[in-house]
Amino acid sequence: MNDPIRHKEGPALVFAGAGAGKTRTLTQRVKWLVEEGEDPYSITLVTFTNKAAGEMKERIARLVEAPLAEAVWVGTFHRFCLQSLQVYGREIGLEKVAVLDSAAQRKLAERIIAGLFPAKPPRGFTPMAALGAVSRAANSGWDDIQLATMYADLTEKIVNFRWAYEEAKKGLGALDYDDLLLRGVRLLKLSEGAARMVRRRAAYLMVDEFQDTNGVQLELVRAIAPGTSPNLMVVGDPDRSIYGWRGANYRTILEFRQHYPGAAVYGLYTNYRSQAGVVEVANRIIAQNATRKPEMQEAHLPQSEEPFLLVAKNRWEEAHFVAQAVEFYRGQGIALEEMAVLMRANFLSRDLEQALRLRGIPYQFTGGRSFFERREIQLGMAVLKVLANPKDSLAVAALVEEMVEGAGPLGIQKVLEAAKAANLSPLEAFRNPAMVKGLRGKEVQAEAMRLAEVLQDQVARLAAEAPEYHALLKETLDRLGFEAWLDRLGEESEQVYSRKANLDRLLQGMQEWQEVNPGAPLQDLVGTLLLEAGDTPAEEGQGVHLMTVHASKGMEFRVVFVIGLNEGLFPLSKASSSFEGLEEERRLMYVAVTRAKEVLHLSYAADGVVSRFAQEARVPVEEYDPRLGWSGRQNQQALKALLEIA
Repeated sequence: MNDPIRHKEGPALVFAGAGAGKTRTLTQRVKWLVEEGEDPYSITLVTFTNKAAGEMKERIARLVEAPLAEAVWVGTFHRFCLQSLQVYGREIGLEKVAVLDSAAQRKLAERIIAGLFPAKPPRGFTPMAALGAVSRAANSGWDDIQLATMYADLTEKIVNFRWAYEEAKKGLGALDYDDLLLRGVRLLKLSEGAARMVRRRAAYLMVDEFQDTNGVQLELVRAIAPGTSPNLMVVGDPDRSIYGWRGANYRTILEFRQHYPGAAVYGLYTNYRSQAGVVEVANRIIAQNATRKPEMQEAHLPQSEEPFLLVAKNRWEEAHFVAQAVEFYRGQGIALEEMAVLMRANFLSRDLEQALRLRGIPYQFTGGRSFFERREIQLGMAVLKVLANPKDSLAVAALVEEMVEGAGPLGIQKVLEAAKAANLSPLEAFRNPAMVKGLRGKEVQAEAMRLAEVLQDQVARLAAEAPEYHALLKETLDRLGFEAWLDRLGEESEQVYSRKANLDRLLQGMQEWQEVNPGAPLQDLVGTLLLEAGDTPAEEGQGVHLMTVHASKGMEFRVVFVIGLNEGLFPLSKASSSFEGLEEERRLMYVAVTRAKEVLHLSYAADGVVSRFAQEARVPVEEYDPRLGWSGRQNQQALKALLEIA
């Protein structure tokens, strides 16, 4: 492992298998570069998630003295581009950088789809599907013909949606997450001054999880680190590339030396996380993929409990097996939080939840509703967006619909259309008695006007003073009637307390951000929060983890159950209908298996066809007997062992 850590000059490619210590390699290299006398300000480490970036920062802070550690830049591609555009955006005509978050994108998509299909959109033409198609097209560099071909099921109207969506973003003066990357690339290509400063900041550039990069991210890396011999190190594992559906291309890491021919290549193939039995199962499965490097992982730890495949009569009995096994391992002293049940899709959890509840076993959904998707946080974010940009019609509309009882989307849209025709801002329109007549009822109209008046007052205060942003948000929410809004929800006290606690957390985070960034405009804070909203890790909870395999990426557990190993479920029928799709499904199975440190159990229901992945694992097969349960199985195994000894 020391070779990549001590690599200093020129490009380098590091193949790092599961549990092989890639995070340690990257952070130790940062430490070594600083010790070698390199300016920490010139070191940039790009990760794919805010969670991963946070872990990297914590490790670096333990390895490098505080002032130096803080100078190292660690973050996601999107954050890197956001900060670059905030500083140098005027070089390409961006006066300010307003970010369109996921919730705003969905509302915008709903509005566009309603315009494209006045009666009813075709089946499958949902806001999420349309936004996903447009996002993949942007990240893959597709033109309209390629978009229409790849998403023929959405009809040729997907192209009309794309153009309407682009026009709507222009009208709002906002960028979505994909635009941040595209504008970042454009900045580096068109502004020599900005490119020079950005490259100085990333003189030593390291990119984590390189196997998950898409075409635009690769272009961005090449723009930051141009030529054939920059100080660029990329780390990844092509066997764990599982995001092809959103534009990631696992071939990028395999073809790295085509872009940087002289790159040094290192391999980290020893798994320090999983016991030998788990590593062997993972190797057997991934060996079936044709488009991969031939190297296999080696286990550092000896084999402990042998993995096996359980056959249950149906999904219900499979769920009971898991619940009984969880109960057994808890009795053996393994905490519930050290166990995980992985599934290809969330709908498989229904029977499992019931079985766990019957035994009184706490469980938690990891990767469920995130912090920024919660209703009260969406409300707070909408207020912040209006304060930062009073012309944000989507945010104004969201606030009116949420806070003004009886204000419907059609009435709100009428007011906004009238504002556009009269060349007025959204707040000016909702303060105008003549224009709010588009809303039904005098009480509704009066409340909408009061809301707009409060917001306009707070916008003026922000311009005239230099308030603490968290205090400004709290005051604005209080004046808008946050407590009355909570009452209207009609929830129990526990839920009300939870919503208030969530809002307090948002306010605390804002205060901490402003302390670190004194004098920064509110728009920068909003942009930072919106990036976090796009990638919020699951909260810490109690109980056994239930999650999809995608949500488990980057995690590890002492005990892992992989359920639903039936053809059509894992691999999914649609995903495995092509060669590329099937290979990605197998990589996903590889990720599932390598989450286990000590114990791995695979299972499927006999009322369906066993998955090819379960067969490729080549582990002992056991039939579940509900009359015996897990305890009976343990007794049978003990008796069999005694008979073999006798």
